[in-house]
Order: sequence, then structure tokens, then C-alpha cells
Amino acid sequence: MAITRTALGTGESTVGQAIVAISAGAISAGDTIICVVASDQGLHPVPPVRYFYDGSNYEEPTVARDATATNSGNVVTEIIRWTAGYASTSGAYLLVYAYGSSSDSIAVAAIKLSGLAASPFDKASAGTGTGTAPSSGATAETSQADEILIGAVGWEGDMGDNHGTWNGSFSDGQIDGSPDKAGAKGIVINEGYRIVSAAAAYTASKAGCTSRDWAAAIATYKGQAAGTQYEQALTSATASFSAALLSSHGFTKALTSGMAALGATISRIPSKTLTGGLATLAASINKQTRRFLAGG
Repeated sequence: MAITRTALGTGESTVGQAIVAISAGAISAGDTIICVVASDQGLHPVPPVRYFYDGSNYEEPTVARDATATNSGNVVTEIIRWTAGYASTSGAYLLVYAYGSSSDSIAVAAIKLSGLAASPFDKASAGTGTGTAPSSGATAETSQADEILIGAVGWEGDMGDNHGTWNGSFSDGQIDGSPDKAGAKGIVINEGYRIVSAAAAYTASKAGCTSRDWAAAIATYKGQAAGTQYEQALTSATASFSAALLSSHGFTKALTSGMAALGATISRIPSKTLTGGLATLAASINKQTRRFLAGG
């Protein structure tokens, strides 16, 4: 399965907590959810997120804080990750809490990632400063080629600021923040992303922004290994083929149809992943054929 990113929505407030409305069906149980957050003092330790999956009932998921950039006294940018326990239905929303007083500013962008490894988090980096070119600094080299990079740039300002442009082939994601004229009392968060196919050290950075105090972070997430994807496809195709052999009265017809479907699956698999899978497949076909010929 290829890595995919789905935007879920944004929210901002100046009362210490932000609401992100979630569409019905946008989140399924088991989905990986990422929130990139900018706030005056950082997210509340426990709980930073409540997920109201049906508008009234909620869960407080266990959150991994994958990257944090702290520009002390100005803005804290964080990338947090959690796994949804419930599917979203009508009226669903996220409630994200800032640390500190009820007058703190906070801005949030939420996304869903699919096609990730079982333990997806890989590398992170964070940077802070003042000026027009926020940068996370470079991560250590990623552990594998296929990963998604999530960049988060937060600054002390408002939506009337010049948002600048992302560097390094990053795509511009969601952005939200305090209304125009909030100035240094406000907060803005901008999410960027890039799907890569080579192991390297990566940086999330922007150019041409309004000069502000900023905090930037990057977190990288590993994609599901290709072998795992093909094993799942091969297992499914083998099961369908075996079922056809056992249920059909026309053995030759079943064999022809089943092998055609199986061949289509195998043709998409790199040769280096086939050896073990084909041995298992051959054993399964032999077993099912013997059962068919024996009348069972």
C-alpha cells in the first residue's frame, strides 16, 4: 500500500483550546492521526487531545510527541501522533488543549496517514529563531527509502502575515491561525509534507515569510515494507484460488480462471520477494488439488 496523506481539518483559538471538526467517515478505528500544533506554551501534558468520535462520547488517546520545537516565551510547535480507537460519525471533532492559561493562543492542523509501517516513527529535528526563513534543521539519515516527511512551522503572528513558500520539494498543507491584526498576540501553524523514495537527511524549511519569532519541526514516518504488501496480496489471491478449486465442478475452468488472477497479482511483485511466497503457494495448490481429486 502506498503512503497517503489526508487532510482532516484545522482549528484555532485564543482561549487555550482549539476545535477541529471531523467529517463523518473521515476517521476509521485504527487510523494513524497526526496533529501539528503551535501554541504559546506547548500542549497540555495530559490529555492534550480528546477525540469526540460521535459528537458527545470521547476517548483520550495515548499520544506520541514525535517532535517539539520550543522558542521560549514566544511559540512552541509540536508534531503529535495517535491511533484512533473509533470511527468518526456525524458531529465528530477533536479538542486540543494548550498548556497554561485560558487566554493562550493555539492553532492545529490534523491529518490522517495510511500505508505506514507497524512502528512508523523514524527521525525528527527541531529549530527555533527569529526572521523570515524558519527551518527545522536536518534530521539524521532516514532508516529506509519510502517515508513521508511531515513539516510543521509555527510562528507568533496572524493570518495576515506573509506565509512564504516551502523549500525542498515540500507540498504546502493546511494552515490556520489567529485572525488578522493579532500580531505578536497570535499564533499560526502551517503544515507541509513530502513523500520520498530515498534514504537521506531531510529538513523542513520555508522562505519569504514575515519576520517573526518561529519554531519549526520535522518528523519522518516509515512506509509499509514492499514485501509485506506483496505477501498480503499473494495470500489473498491464493485464498481465492483455493476456494475456486474446492467449490467449482469444472476443475479445468477453475484452474484457468484462478491462475489468471494469480498471475496478475504475481506480475506486480518484484522478483526478490517471490521465492518464499511461491514456495508457500505451490504447497497450497498441491494440497488443494489432492483434496479436489480425492473428492474432498
